[in-house]
Amino acid sequence: MNIKIAILTTETLHHVYFVRAILNYYKNLKIFCETGKIKNYPFKTLHPFEIKRKEFEKLKWFEKKKLKLNEIANTEKFDSINDADALRSIKKYNPDLMIVFGTRRIENKLIGIKSNKIFNLHGGDPERYRGLDSHLWSIYHNDFSALVTTLHRIEPKLDTGDIVAQCSVPITKNLQLYALQAMNTEICIKLTLNLIDTFIKYGNIITRPQRKLGRYYSAMPRDLKTICFQKFKNFTKNI
Repeated sequence: MNIKIAILTTETLHHVYFVRAILNYYKNLKIFCETGKIKNYPFKTLHPFEIKRKEFEKLKWFEKKKLKLNEIANTEKFDSINDADALRSIKKYNPDLMIVFGTRRIENKLIGIKSNKIFNLHGGDPERYRGLDSHLWSIYHNDFSALVTTLHRIEPKLDTGDIVAQCSVPITKNLQLYALQAMNTEICIKLTLNLIDTFIKYGNIITRPQRKLGRYYSAMPRDLKTICFQKFKNFTKNI
């Protein structure tokens, strides 16, 4: 079964790596890349560990080279993935499956293109933490069991769709916070490959409803990220 896959994402190192990994197994895919900045916050959000994270991922995956989505896959770019021109392009492509990884909230018109075949990768447990920086918010609340990766169907309300699969991020002794995103991305790849393989074999995806509605969180301020950095360091030191 030669299915068509659409990946809705943004231009970041870990998303480029994700796309490249999926391409190793499934060539018939197209990337719809969102380029617009999601929001300006009234507080600073960038933390030094995130700068280190970029350096770490570039070395780990690309040997310090800079690689972009359109260099590895058929890619179209839009300010917002919900824009009318993006909707037209996705409809024209007519994918069998749509995978969302790291865009802004998907609106109803876009969901309606493939309402039961559009899935989101969420770095966290949506039954506890919805929205942005979910792993960091779980660390801030000392809730280390919520360091999981979740694949779920998309609904109009953010991060509330039925869960396809969930996997814990393997936290090892002295793991650095800047490496957490890379580990989450590796799990996202596995979950996505399993999803595609299951769909090809059975034409259907089994899910379960979320048991409760997690609290919504916005982006974490830089000062709170400093607290998370220390909490994560202490936690991994004592594993």
